[in-house]
Amino acid sequence: QISSARWQCVSNLKEWPWQVSRRNIRYSALAFMPRACTPVSLYSRLSALSSVDVCQAFTHALSAASMVTQGYKEAIEALNGLQTNAAVLQSIRVQGDRTLSNLPDTVKFLGRAGINVEQLNSLSIIHVTGTKGKGSTCAFTERLLREHGFRTGLYTSPHLVSVTERIRLDGKPMHKKHYARHFWQLYNALHSQRESADDMPAYFKFMTVLALQVFLEERVDVAILEVGIGGEFDCTNVIRRPVVCGITTLDIDHTSLLGNTLASIAWHKAGIIKPGAGIFTVPGQDPDAMRVIEERAREKHCLLRVCPPIQDYGWCNRPIHLGLSGQVQLVNASLALQLAQYWMDRRQNYGAESMQSPSVAPGLKNNSNGQNLAT
Repeated sequence: QISSARWQCVSNLKEWPWQVSRRNIRYSALAFMPRACTPVSLYSRLSALSSVDVCQAFTHALSAASMVTQGYKEAIEALNGLQTNAAVLQSIRVQGDRTLSNLPDTVKFLGRAGINVEQLNSLSIIHVTGTKGKGSTCAFTERLLREHGFRTGLYTSPHLVSVTERIRLDGKPMHKKHYARHFWQLYNALHSQRESADDMPAYFKFMTVLALQVFLEERVDVAILEVGIGGEFDCTNVIRRPVVCGITTLDIDHTSLLGNTLASIAWHKAGIIKPGAGIFTVPGQDPDAMRVIEERAREKHCLLRVCPPIQDYGWCNRPIHLGLSGQVQLVNASLALQLAQYWMDRRQNYGAESMQSPSVAPGLKNNSNGQNLAT
Protein backbone atom coordinates (compact mmCIF):
# COMPACT_ATOMS: atom_id res chain seq x y z
CA GLN A 1 0.00 0.00 0.00
CA ILE A 2 1.16 3.52 -0.76
CA SER A 3 0.77 6.30 1.79
CA SER A 4 -1.35 9.29 0.82
CA ALA A 5 1.72 11.54 0.67
CA ARG A 6 3.59 9.13 -1.55
CA TRP A 7 0.54 8.51 -3.71
CA GLN A 8 0.24 12.25 -4.31
CA CYS A 9 3.87 12.27 -5.37
CA VAL A 10 3.31 9.30 -7.69
CA SER A 11 0.20 10.91 -9.15
CA ASN A 12 2.19 14.01 -9.96
CA LEU A 13 4.36 11.89 -12.25
CA LYS A 14 1.51 11.86 -14.74
CA GLU A 15 1.53 15.67 -14.84
CA TRP A 16 5.25 16.19 -15.34
CA PRO A 17 6.38 17.53 -18.71
CA TRP A 18 7.93 14.72 -20.79
CA GLN A 19 10.85 15.49 -23.07
CA VAL A 20 10.19 13.04 -25.91
CA SER A 21 11.43 13.43 -29.46
CA ARG A 22 10.30 11.36 -32.47
CA ARG A 23 13.75 9.77 -32.51
CA ASN A 24 13.03 8.35 -29.07
CA ILE A 25 9.83 6.69 -30.18
CA ARG A 26 9.69 3.19 -31.59
CA TYR A 27 6.94 0.74 -32.42
CA SER A 28 6.35 -2.02 -29.93
CA ALA A 29 3.98 -4.97 -30.09
CA LEU A 30 1.25 -2.80 -28.60
CA ALA A 31 1.74 0.67 -30.06
CA PHE A 32 4.07 3.65 -29.84
CA MET A 33 6.07 3.29 -26.65
CA PRO A 34 8.71 5.73 -25.32
CA ARG A 35 12.26 4.45 -25.55
CA ALA A 36 13.76 7.16 -23.39
CA CYS A 37 11.54 9.53 -21.41
CA THR A 38 13.23 12.03 -19.12
CA PRO A 39 10.96 13.98 -16.74
CA VAL A 40 12.18 17.35 -15.55
CA SER A 41 14.09 17.00 -12.26
CA LEU A 42 13.35 13.27 -12.37
CA TYR A 43 15.96 12.09 -9.91
CA SER A 44 15.19 14.64 -7.21
CA ARG A 45 11.50 13.79 -7.31
CA LEU A 46 12.04 10.02 -7.22
CA SER A 47 14.13 10.10 -4.05
CA ALA A 48 11.11 9.60 -1.79
CA LEU A 49 9.62 6.77 -3.83
CA SER A 50 10.11 3.03 -3.67
CA SER A 51 10.74 0.98 -6.81
CA VAL A 52 7.16 -0.35 -6.63
CA ASP A 53 5.78 3.20 -6.57
CA VAL A 54 7.85 4.17 -9.59
CA CYS A 55 6.86 1.06 -11.56
CA GLN A 56 3.18 1.70 -10.92
CA ALA A 57 3.43 5.30 -12.02
CA PHE A 58 5.40 4.55 -15.17
CA THR A 59 3.09 1.66 -16.08
CA HIS A 60 0.11 3.97 -15.80
CA ALA A 61 1.76 6.68 -17.89
CA LEU A 62 3.01 4.34 -20.60
CA SER A 63 -0.32 2.54 -20.80
CA ALA A 64 -2.15 5.84 -21.26
CA ALA A 65 0.35 6.90 -23.92
CA SER A 66 -0.01 3.65 -25.86
CA MET A 67 -3.82 3.81 -25.89
CA VAL A 68 -3.69 7.11 -27.77
CA THR A 69 -1.87 5.57 -30.73
CA GLN A 70 -3.62 2.21 -31.02
CA GLY A 71 -4.81 2.75 -34.57
CA TYR A 72 -4.90 0.66 -37.74
CA LYS A 73 -1.22 1.04 -38.63
CA GLU A 74 -0.16 -0.03 -35.15
CA ALA A 75 -2.64 -2.92 -35.29
CA ILE A 76 -1.02 -4.27 -38.46
CA GLU A 77 2.43 -4.07 -36.87
CA ALA A 78 1.19 -5.87 -33.77
CA LEU A 79 -0.54 -8.53 -35.88
CA ASN A 80 2.60 -9.08 -37.95
CA GLY A 81 4.48 -9.57 -34.70
CA LEU A 82 2.46 -12.71 -34.00
CA GLN A 83 3.69 -16.08 -35.22
CA THR A 84 2.76 -16.64 -38.86
CA ASN A 85 1.39 -19.83 -40.40
CA ALA A 86 4.73 -20.33 -42.17
CA ALA A 87 6.54 -20.10 -38.84
CA VAL A 88 4.06 -22.51 -37.26
CA LEU A 89 4.60 -25.05 -40.05
CA GLN A 90 8.37 -24.72 -39.78
CA SER A 91 8.17 -25.21 -36.02
CA ILE A 92 6.14 -28.38 -36.54
CA ARG A 93 8.73 -29.73 -38.97
CA VAL A 94 11.46 -29.15 -36.40
CA GLN A 95 9.69 -29.92 -33.12
CA GLY A 96 6.94 -32.30 -34.19
CA ASP A 97 3.16 -32.07 -34.51
CA ARG A 98 1.46 -29.76 -31.99
CA THR A 99 -1.95 -29.69 -33.66
CA LEU A 100 -3.64 -31.54 -30.78
CA SER A 101 -3.34 -28.35 -28.70
CA ASN A 102 -4.79 -26.16 -31.44
CA LEU A 103 -8.45 -26.37 -30.45
CA PRO A 104 -7.89 -26.20 -26.65
CA ASP A 105 -5.72 -23.13 -27.21
CA THR A 106 -8.43 -21.54 -29.35
CA VAL A 107 -11.00 -22.18 -26.61
CA LYS A 108 -8.59 -20.62 -24.10
CA PHE A 109 -8.12 -17.46 -26.14
CA LEU A 110 -11.85 -17.17 -26.81
CA GLY A 111 -12.40 -17.36 -23.05
CA ARG A 112 -9.89 -14.59 -22.43
CA ALA A 113 -11.81 -12.53 -24.97
CA GLY A 114 -14.98 -13.09 -22.94
CA ILE A 115 -16.47 -15.62 -25.37
CA ASN A 116 -17.39 -19.15 -24.33
CA VAL A 117 -17.90 -21.90 -26.88
CA GLU A 118 -21.63 -22.06 -26.14
CA GLN A 119 -21.99 -18.46 -27.34
CA LEU A 120 -20.78 -19.55 -30.77
CA ASN A 121 -23.92 -21.68 -31.04
CA SER A 122 -25.85 -18.45 -31.58
CA LEU A 123 -24.05 -18.01 -34.90
CA SER A 124 -25.65 -19.63 -37.94
CA ILE A 125 -22.56 -21.06 -39.61
CA ILE A 126 -21.63 -22.52 -42.99
CA HIS A 127 -18.25 -24.26 -42.71
CA VAL A 128 -16.19 -25.06 -45.81
CA THR A 129 -13.00 -27.08 -46.23
CA GLY A 130 -11.14 -28.74 -49.10
CA THR A 131 -7.97 -28.41 -51.12
CA LYS A 132 -9.14 -26.68 -54.28
CA GLY A 133 -11.71 -23.93 -54.41
CA LYS A 134 -12.83 -23.55 -50.81
CA GLY A 135 -12.31 -19.78 -50.93
CA SER A 136 -14.25 -19.47 -54.19
CA THR A 137 -17.04 -21.64 -52.80
CA CYS A 138 -17.29 -19.43 -49.72
CA ALA A 139 -17.42 -16.30 -51.90
CA PHE A 140 -20.15 -17.79 -54.12
CA THR A 141 -22.17 -18.84 -51.07
CA GLU A 142 -21.87 -15.45 -49.39
CA ARG A 143 -22.97 -13.65 -52.53
CA LEU A 144 -25.99 -15.90 -53.02
CA LEU A 145 -27.23 -15.34 -49.47
CA ARG A 146 -26.54 -11.62 -49.59
CA GLU A 147 -28.58 -11.37 -52.81
CA HIS A 148 -31.45 -12.94 -50.86
CA GLY A 149 -31.31 -10.13 -48.31
CA PHE A 150 -29.37 -11.76 -45.49
CA ARG A 151 -26.72 -9.98 -43.42
CA THR A 152 -23.57 -11.97 -44.09
CA GLY A 153 -20.22 -12.45 -42.40
CA LEU A 154 -17.40 -14.02 -44.40
CA TYR A 155 -14.05 -15.22 -43.05
CA THR A 156 -11.45 -16.37 -45.58
CA SER A 157 -7.69 -16.43 -46.00
CA PRO A 158 -5.21 -15.37 -47.18
CA HIS A 159 -5.72 -11.75 -48.23
CA LEU A 160 -4.42 -10.05 -51.36
CA VAL A 161 -3.81 -6.45 -50.28
CA SER A 162 -5.23 -5.74 -46.82
CA VAL A 163 -5.88 -8.00 -43.86
CA THR A 164 -9.35 -6.43 -43.62
CA GLU A 165 -10.28 -8.55 -46.66
CA ARG A 166 -10.28 -11.63 -44.43
CA ILE A 167 -13.30 -10.47 -42.42
CA ARG A 168 -16.17 -9.15 -44.52
CA LEU A 169 -19.57 -7.86 -43.53
CA ASP A 170 -22.21 -7.84 -46.25
CA GLY A 171 -19.49 -8.53 -48.79
CA LYS A 172 -17.31 -5.57 -47.83
CA PRO A 173 -13.96 -5.70 -46.03
CA MET A 174 -14.05 -4.17 -42.58
CA HIS A 175 -13.36 -0.44 -42.49
CA LYS A 176 -9.89 0.22 -41.10
CA LYS A 177 -11.21 2.15 -38.08
CA HIS A 178 -13.73 -0.59 -37.39
CA TYR A 179 -11.01 -3.22 -37.71
CA ALA A 180 -8.64 -1.31 -35.41
CA ARG A 181 -11.30 -0.95 -32.72
CA HIS A 182 -12.06 -4.68 -32.71
CA PHE A 183 -8.38 -5.58 -33.01
CA TRP A 184 -7.24 -3.62 -29.97
CA GLN A 185 -10.21 -4.74 -27.92
CA LEU A 186 -9.12 -8.34 -28.48
CA TYR A 187 -5.35 -7.81 -28.47
CA ASN A 188 -5.33 -5.90 -25.20
CA ALA A 189 -7.59 -8.47 -23.54
CA LEU A 190 -5.31 -11.34 -24.58
CA HIS A 191 -2.09 -9.47 -23.86
CA SER A 192 -3.17 -8.49 -20.35
CA GLN A 193 -3.95 -12.12 -19.46
CA ARG A 194 -0.73 -13.71 -20.72
CA GLU A 195 0.83 -16.31 -18.45
CA SER A 196 4.19 -16.05 -20.22
CA ALA A 197 5.88 -13.86 -22.81
CA ASP A 198 4.84 -16.11 -25.71
CA ASP A 199 1.31 -16.79 -24.47
CA MET A 200 -0.39 -15.15 -27.44
CA PRO A 201 -2.19 -16.79 -30.38
CA ALA A 202 -0.46 -17.18 -33.72
CA TYR A 203 -1.57 -14.97 -36.63
CA PHE A 204 -4.33 -17.19 -38.06
CA LYS A 205 -5.65 -18.20 -34.65
CA PHE A 206 -5.86 -14.55 -33.61
CA MET A 207 -7.72 -13.67 -36.81
CA THR A 208 -10.14 -16.57 -36.27
CA VAL A 209 -10.99 -15.41 -32.75
CA LEU A 210 -11.31 -11.85 -34.06
CA ALA A 211 -13.69 -12.92 -36.86
CA LEU A 212 -15.92 -14.81 -34.43
CA GLN A 213 -15.94 -11.83 -32.07
CA VAL A 214 -16.93 -9.47 -34.90
CA PHE A 215 -19.69 -11.77 -36.20
CA LEU A 216 -21.16 -12.12 -32.71
CA GLU A 217 -21.12 -8.38 -32.10
CA GLU A 218 -22.52 -7.56 -35.54
CA ARG A 219 -25.24 -10.22 -35.20
CA VAL A 220 -24.91 -11.47 -38.75
CA ASP A 221 -27.63 -13.73 -40.12
CA VAL A 222 -25.07 -16.18 -41.46
CA ALA A 223 -21.33 -16.62 -40.93
CA ILE A 224 -19.40 -18.40 -43.68
CA LEU A 225 -16.07 -19.77 -42.42
CA GLU A 226 -13.26 -21.08 -44.59
CA VAL A 227 -10.99 -23.63 -42.90
CA GLY A 228 -7.32 -22.69 -42.71
CA ILE A 229 -5.51 -26.04 -42.87
CA GLY A 230 -7.17 -29.46 -42.76
CA GLY A 231 -10.28 -29.39 -40.62
CA GLU A 232 -10.20 -31.77 -37.65
CA PHE A 233 -7.68 -29.69 -35.68
CA ASP A 234 -8.08 -26.37 -37.47
CA CYS A 235 -8.95 -23.56 -35.09
CA THR A 236 -12.12 -22.74 -37.08
CA ASN A 237 -13.36 -26.17 -35.98
CA VAL A 238 -13.96 -24.77 -32.50
CA ILE A 239 -17.56 -24.31 -33.62
CA ARG A 240 -19.93 -27.07 -32.54
CA ARG A 241 -23.18 -26.52 -34.41
CA PRO A 242 -22.70 -25.54 -38.04
CA VAL A 243 -25.88 -25.57 -40.07
CA VAL A 244 -24.18 -27.06 -43.10
CA CYS A 245 -20.65 -28.06 -44.13
CA GLY A 246 -19.05 -28.29 -47.56
CA ILE A 247 -16.01 -30.25 -48.73
CA THR A 248 -14.50 -29.14 -52.03
CA THR A 249 -12.18 -31.19 -54.24
CA LEU A 250 -9.39 -32.88 -52.27
CA ASP A 251 -5.76 -33.26 -53.28
CA ILE A 252 -2.34 -33.60 -51.68
CA ASP A 253 -1.54 -30.60 -49.48
CA HIS A 254 0.17 -29.77 -46.17
CA THR A 255 1.54 -33.29 -45.87
CA SER A 256 3.60 -32.41 -42.78
CA LEU A 257 0.31 -31.87 -40.95
CA LEU A 258 -2.26 -33.95 -42.81
CA GLY A 259 -0.30 -36.97 -44.02
CA ASN A 260 0.92 -37.92 -47.47
CA THR A 261 -2.08 -39.92 -48.70
CA LEU A 262 -5.47 -38.72 -49.89
CA ALA A 263 -7.14 -40.99 -47.34
CA SER A 264 -5.26 -39.31 -44.49
CA ILE A 265 -5.95 -35.84 -45.86
CA ALA A 266 -9.64 -36.69 -46.30
CA TRP A 267 -9.82 -37.81 -42.65
CA HIS A 268 -8.59 -34.40 -41.51
CA LYS A 269 -10.80 -32.45 -43.92
CA ALA A 270 -13.91 -34.43 -42.98
CA GLY A 271 -13.25 -33.52 -39.35
CA ILE A 272 -15.54 -30.51 -39.77
CA ILE A 273 -18.56 -32.85 -40.04
CA LYS A 274 -20.80 -32.41 -37.00
CA PRO A 275 -23.90 -34.32 -35.87
CA GLY A 276 -27.05 -32.64 -37.12
CA ALA A 277 -25.34 -30.64 -39.87
CA GLY A 278 -25.98 -30.95 -43.58
CA ILE A 279 -22.94 -32.34 -45.42
CA PHE A 280 -22.19 -31.74 -49.09
CA THR A 281 -19.24 -32.62 -51.26
CA VAL A 282 -18.47 -32.41 -54.96
CA PRO A 283 -18.54 -35.12 -57.62
CA GLY A 284 -15.29 -36.60 -58.86
CA GLN A 285 -13.54 -37.06 -55.51
CA ASP A 286 -10.74 -39.62 -55.44
CA PRO A 287 -12.29 -43.01 -54.46
CA ASP A 288 -10.03 -43.41 -51.40
CA ALA A 289 -10.86 -39.91 -50.23
CA MET A 290 -14.58 -40.43 -50.84
CA ARG A 291 -14.62 -43.63 -48.79
CA VAL A 292 -13.10 -41.80 -45.83
CA ILE A 293 -15.57 -38.91 -46.13
CA GLU A 294 -18.46 -41.39 -46.21
CA GLU A 295 -17.10 -43.22 -43.15
CA ARG A 296 -16.72 -40.03 -41.15
CA ALA A 297 -20.22 -38.91 -42.11
CA ARG A 298 -21.62 -42.24 -40.88
CA GLU A 299 -19.69 -41.88 -37.62
CA LYS A 300 -21.50 -38.58 -37.00
CA HIS A 301 -24.85 -39.98 -38.21
CA CYS A 302 -24.94 -37.46 -41.05
CA LEU A 303 -26.28 -37.90 -44.56
CA LEU A 304 -23.60 -37.11 -47.12
CA ARG A 305 -24.89 -35.52 -50.31
CA VAL A 306 -23.00 -35.13 -53.58
CA CYS A 307 -23.74 -31.97 -55.57
CA PRO A 308 -25.20 -32.38 -59.06
CA PRO A 309 -23.36 -30.98 -62.08
CA ILE A 310 -24.30 -27.35 -62.51
CA GLN A 311 -25.72 -28.15 -65.96
CA ASP A 312 -28.47 -30.15 -64.21
CA TYR A 313 -30.02 -27.05 -62.63
CA GLY A 314 -33.32 -26.06 -64.19
CA TRP A 315 -32.19 -22.56 -65.12
CA CYS A 316 -29.05 -23.70 -66.91
CA ASN A 317 -30.53 -23.90 -70.40
CA ARG A 318 -27.63 -21.94 -71.85
CA PRO A 319 -23.84 -22.07 -71.47
CA ILE A 320 -22.45 -20.68 -68.22
CA HIS A 321 -19.31 -18.55 -68.39
CA LEU A 322 -17.50 -17.93 -65.13
CA GLY A 323 -15.21 -14.97 -64.63
CA LEU A 324 -12.78 -17.30 -62.86
CA SER A 325 -11.37 -19.73 -65.38
CA GLY A 326 -11.30 -23.46 -64.88
CA GLN A 327 -13.80 -26.29 -64.86
CA VAL A 328 -13.42 -26.53 -61.09
CA GLN A 329 -15.29 -23.23 -60.68
CA LEU A 330 -18.42 -24.83 -62.15
CA VAL A 331 -18.09 -27.51 -59.48
CA ASN A 332 -17.55 -24.90 -56.77
CA ALA A 333 -20.58 -22.93 -57.94
CA SER A 334 -22.78 -26.03 -57.66
CA LEU A 335 -21.51 -26.71 -54.14
CA ALA A 336 -22.24 -23.10 -53.17
CA LEU A 337 -25.78 -23.39 -54.54
CA GLN A 338 -26.40 -26.48 -52.43
CA LEU A 339 -24.93 -24.92 -49.28
CA ALA A 340 -27.02 -21.77 -49.71
CA GLN A 341 -30.17 -23.76 -50.50
CA TYR A 342 -29.74 -26.02 -47.47
CA TRP A 343 -29.05 -23.08 -45.17
CA MET A 344 -32.15 -21.21 -46.37
CA ASP A 345 -34.29 -24.33 -46.03
CA ARG A 346 -33.27 -24.49 -42.37
CA ARG A 347 -33.86 -20.80 -41.81
CA GLN A 348 -36.86 -20.51 -39.50
CA ASN A 349 -39.88 -18.76 -41.01
CA TYR A 350 -38.11 -18.19 -44.29
CA GLY A 351 -39.66 -19.40 -47.51
CA ALA A 352 -36.50 -20.38 -49.36
CA GLU A 353 -36.52 -19.95 -53.09
CA SER A 354 -35.39 -23.06 -54.93
CA MET A 355 -31.95 -22.94 -56.48
CA GLN A 356 -33.61 -24.40 -59.55
CA SER A 357 -35.14 -20.95 -60.11
CA PRO A 358 -33.53 -18.73 -62.77
CA SER A 359 -33.63 -15.79 -60.35
CA VAL A 360 -30.70 -17.21 -58.36
CA ALA A 361 -28.30 -16.74 -61.28
CA PRO A 362 -27.49 -13.08 -60.43
CA GLY A 363 -26.14 -14.31 -57.10
CA LEU A 364 -23.31 -15.99 -58.98
CA LYS A 365 -22.35 -12.96 -61.03
CA ASN A 366 -19.94 -11.49 -58.52
CA ASN A 367 -18.00 -12.84 -55.63
CA SER A 368 -17.20 -10.76 -52.55
CA ASN A 369 -14.08 -9.35 -54.23
CA GLY A 370 -16.22 -7.73 -56.90
CA GLN A 371 -14.95 -10.10 -59.60
CA ASN A 372 -17.30 -11.28 -62.32
CA LEU A 373 -18.06 -14.96 -61.74
CA ALA A 374 -20.94 -15.81 -64.01
CA THR A 375 -22.52 -14.24 -67.06
